[in-house]
Amino acid sequence: MTYASREDSVWTWYSVLLLAAVSAAFALLALIRRSTGQGFAPYVCFAVAAGFMSIDEATLFHEKFAIAARLMGLSLPFTFTWLVIGIPFAIVAGFVLLAIARRVDALLRRRLIVAGAVFLVGAVGFEMLGGIIVSLSDNLVLPGTRLLYQFTAMIEEGLEVAGALIALWATLAALDIRWTGRSLVAQNPTDS
Repeated sequence: MTYASREDSVWTWYSVLLLAAVSAAFALLALIRRSTGQGFAPYVCFAVAAGFMSIDEATLFHEKFAIAARLMGLSLPFTFTWLVIGIPFAIVAGFVLLAIARRVDALLRRRLIVAGAVFLVGAVGFEMLGGIIVSLSDNLVLPGTRLLYQFTAMIEEGLEVAGALIALWATLAALDIRWTGRSLVAQNPTDS
């Protein structure tokens, strides 16, 4: 369960839970902003995006991009085939989320950009590097390549988890969360 390159590992489920928590935190922020008459649509978009990322991580939907790529006659000879569609998808999604982020607080935006960059370096960069290692080593049969691949997979999963943690911290930091003595209260920092 701790084997980083397995899709049903502790790494995967920790990422799934973190991304779901990011989605819930954005939904809470959207609800609070809506209740105070402030713009909340960008926060709903981020909640949906994080929710989709959580579901994708749990269901491995992105791995199905390989099937679509093969059906279209596309392939990458040096890495995993799903990246043929995954990289353009990540670029488009990134630009859409950056456009949406222009409508949120500057500090939150900067923190989310850092979170997204860290996540993408792992999810795309180190995934591609792992694919290169697999393809150049004749499917990990060359000496030492299995260990190198596992190390790459650990960095990939670690960066994904780190990106999700940064996003969760950034979102929770955008809230004023207090214990009132009887309950936990979350509100906009401008309302305190």
